[in-house]
Parts: sequence; structure tokens; C-alpha cells
Amino acid sequence: MVHVITGHLTRHLRVFEIGDGRWRDELPRALVKRLIAKEIVVRQDDEEDRSRVWISINPAKIAWFESFYLSTIAIGQPAVEDFPQEDLETVVRFLEHYCAASTASTDNLKKEFRAQKKAGARTPRP
Repeated sequence: MVHVITGHLTRHLRVFEIGDGRWRDELPRALVKRLIAKEIVVRQDDEEDRSRVWISINPAKIAWFESFYLSTIAIGQPAVEDFPQEDLETVVRFLEHYCAASTASTDNLKKEFRAQKKAGARTPRP
């Protein structure tokens, strides 16, 4: 189970992924600035898109970060004990691929909406 959490701690996030879409833009940015200042996360500029910044947990802080969740991990451990490690690794791989596909799909929709807006169309609202 620790692998699942570590897997999510080691992947890069975009700043907007921290919020739930209802936050004002400044709030996630201010949070990220504080996390960088405390060396909890590291920042990496996107090589393909200068408007994007990626963040990830500082590798030196992963054990510290996980320490807050040890009791939660212990409670959840019985739920996965009966599964072979290979099955758990398959689930983690599936979730990583699904998350990447979902993120790519969301990025694609945003590009489509921006293109439509540029062309004068209205962006649909939920």
C-alpha cells in the first residue's frame, strides 16, 4: 500500500490540480510558493509549454510526508493483504495510466474550448 501512496507522491502535478476548480488562481499559487519555500515540493518548468509549471514532492521529503499517513496505511492494509503483489502493481499501473489519460483528455478539452472561444463561440457551462 505504501507503494500506491509513494507513486502518487513522486508524480508531477500541475498547480491547478491542487485546487478543485473553484479556487481563485492565486490560492494554489500561494500554496505552492509556501511549499517550495519550505522545500516540501520542487518546481519544474514544462519544456514544451512555458505557461505550465510542474510540482512534485521533494524526494528527500517523501518519508516525512508518508509518516503522517502511517496510521491510515495500517488501517487500509488488511484490505489489500490477500492480493498478490503482482495484482497490486497491476492496479497501480492501471490507475497511473487512467490518470494520465484523464489528464490528457482534460488538456485536450481545454485546448478545444480555448480555440472555440478565440473563434467567438461561447464555452459551454455545466
